Amino acid sequence: MNLSVIVCPVDFSASGQAALRRALGLAQWHEAELHVLYVRPGRPRQNVSGTTSADEPFLKRLVEFISSSNAEGVATTPVILAGDPVEAVAEYARVKSADLVIVGQNGRRGSRFWSSGVLATDIVRAVASPTLAVSKDAAVGTDVSTSFNNILCAIDFSAASLRALNKSLTLAQQSGGRITLLHVLEGFPYEAVYSGSRAFRLIGEYRARVDKVKRELRALVAPDALNWCDVETKVVSGIPHDAILAMAKEQASDLVVIGRPQRTILDRIVMASTLSGVLRRARCPVLAVPGPSDGTEVTGNAIGAERYDDETIVTSTFGRTLGVAPSVAPRHIEAS
Repeated sequence: MNLSVIVCPVDFSASGQAALRRALGLAQWHEAELHVLYVRPGRPRQNVSGTTSADEPFLKRLVEFISSSNAEGVATTPVILAGDPVEAVAEYARVKSADLVIVGQNGRRGSRFWSSGVLATDIVRAVASPTLAVSKDAAVGTDVSTSFNNILCAIDFSAASLRALNKSLTLAQQSGGRITLLHVLEGFPYEAVYSGSRAFRLIGEYRARVDKVKRELRALVAPDALNWCDVETKVVSGIPHDAILAMAKEQASDLVVIGRPQRTILDRIVMASTLSGVLRRARCPVLAVPGPSDGTEVTGNAIGAERYDDETIVTSTFGRTLGVAPSVAPRHIEAS
């Protein structure tokens, strides 16, 4: 993942400080520009650059906040914005063509973003860039100046999750670490059987489905990727966000990567969000990768595969962007 411009909104909370430490580490690693934002109350300004007299007290505090996080050697730009925090951050990231937005999991006590995961979820939904959400506990006892070495990538074979896979493989290539591909069979087994021939049939069917999905997961990874990182596949049944969090804990993952499909407001209200569930409870950083805006983007030579319920999907080799037509997009890991 090549990073030139990183945007990190902070609110002087512990979660914001953890996000800033991670942003400083990644900016130093990639020699990227780091824009540190604070959004004060007030009417939004038309011009995101420059400061006013009302900004001065906040700017002074922001500079001190950055200095307290050992920002030496990193090109940092403190920026004061005004208005709604989510809208202001999204617009600034768009104007600056940010490669990555890094945000704390939650805001300071007393704000509407105080509940765990609320700030991160709102920012992830609003920005067009990949977004890294950092828990206030994530930076404790870790070396945030290094790359990620133990990555968990949730795959449901949607276009968004396959973009997430490409990001994961790039990160794993940079670190030479391990990547675990996880698929969750939601709603299976579909019946409760405790003994007899039906139980043996259900066990056999489950094992067959797991083996099939594992083959499909392995087919997503080009053979040469195995030369520079370890790839493991996991297939489990359960509720997607619970299964992802449990696997991250079991594997001691230092990063969870998950795709974010483009959704309408109605979709967000009606459909449960796996991504929101992960962002609210994750104790390691979570990288949310937006999917293609139209859901049909296909580039390069893709290969065909079948999902375990016989729906057709499209997969690709490492380094290629791909997509799935909405009519055949899987429904197993829903994110918004």
